[in-house]
Amino acid sequence: MVTQDFIISVAAAIIMLLLGGFTWFAKFMIRKQDEINKTLETAIHALNKSIEQLNMVVEKLKLTIDQRDAGCITTHQIVDKRLNSHSVRLDKLEKDVLILDSKIVKDGKN
Repeated sequence: MVTQDFIISVAAAIIMLLLGGFTWFAKFMIRKQDEINKTLETAIHALNKSIEQLNMVVEKLKLTIDQRDAGCITTHQIVDKRLNSHSVRLDKLEKDVLILDSKIVKDGKN
């Protein structure tokens, strides 16, 4: 019986050591995971802040582009008016040149 009691007590001691080791390892892993979670939380917070800032910059750029587009439309309208004006003048000058040319040809034949 002494042998059986001895084996049971040794087995109990080994089981207690294994449970203690498992408990220590579990606590160690939980602490390590908490540290990792805190680091990740900080990184996610920083990324969210960066994304918000980028969204603000994008909105400012959109406004700037819209303002430039409005300015370009106005400029294009002005340029179109000038081109049309020059086109009308060129047409008139072309007619005048043809009239003068025909007068010169008539005067040369007479």
